Amino acid sequence: MANGWDAYIDTQLIGTNTVKEAAICSIDDASIWASTSNFKPDTSEIKAAVNAFNSPEALAANGLKLCGVKYFFISLNEPGVIRLKQGSGGAIVVKTCKTIIIATYDSSIQPGQCSTTVENLGDYLRGLNF
Repeated sequence: MANGWDAYIDTQLIGTNTVKEAAICSIDDASIWASTSNFKPDTSEIKAAVNAFNSPEALAANGLKLCGVKYFFISLNEPGVIRLKQGSGGAIVVKTCKTIIIATYDSSIQPGQCSTTVENLGDYLRGLNF
């Protein structure tokens, strides 16, 4: 059954053609509120992504696994943006008040385009105190 969060995935992320796969998850319990059909990070991966904002040293040393794929740390910027690399693609993780947005890109998408798209959604959700 579709929920309101699916619209954010469909229109604000995937619909921009600057994101390959995405998930919007709860910071509190690491549940997935919405995601693309082939992108379902497990609870431990979501928790690790949330915790990465508080331990950049561990993130730099170990990277981050998303859907079983290891991504290497590029940068952590305020207000809550992690940039990751994996092969010719990568991932952007954005933390808001209540959510964590995880999005990936491949070689057909410029990293900066994906980052801008995900960060803009993060800014919008922060503006709603979400």
